[in-house]
Amino acid sequence: MANDTLGESDLCLVVGSRLGSMGTDTFKAPKPGTRIVHIDCDAMTLGRTYREEVSILADAKVALAALGDAAAQAKLPGRPPRWAEWTGRVQGMVAS
Repeated sequence: MANDTLGESDLCLVVGSRLGSMGTDTFKAPKPGTRIVHIDCDAMTLGRTYREEVSILADAKVALAALGDAAAQAKLPGRPPRWAEWTGRVQGMVAS
């Protein structure tokens, strides 16, 4: 289910993962062309297996808090209505 959902994504926020073969279904997910924002505290992990749009060398908790603050300052909506159908579909996949 996770790989199916990831396969539909055009952007992937990766937090604290090496993006190794086990977690990526032997490098099949995310699919080529998916933009990746990767947060990790190990510089050797960033960009090691995938080309990343943005690499952030930071503690995950600190980086996510900073991203949340930046979104709030930019007055970004919490959950745009256009995601409601997709979110409901994914929740249904998880439930089954």
